[in-house]
Amino acid sequence: MKPITEWNVSTQLWTLRDMMASEVIKRGPQSPTFAHALFDLITGRVDDPDVSDEDVKNLSFDQLSVISDRIAQKMIDSLRSEIAMSGRASIDTSFNKDSKPS
Repeated sequence: MKPITEWNVSTQLWTLRDMMASEVIKRGPQSPTFAHALFDLITGRVDDPDVSDEDVKNLSFDQLSVISDRIAQKMIDSLRSEIAMSGRASIDTSFNKDSKPS
């Protein structure tokens, strides 16, 4: 198995699939679909052809923690980037509007 620190993780922003899985995960291990929700969340976020479903299923709790942290960090970085780009577009729009002659 490829080391989890080298798995390619998606930079895609939060999806409906992620939100559905997170609702189950919030309920904790007592939820009957807890493990399935974790699996869905990770397989939806790991974008690496060298990582199989079996690799994900065989993660230890420590490895699960590492890959979860990496996924969360990628999502945070992507969100920050999108917010920055949105702010930049807003500033550009405002500047262009103000610089046009009346």
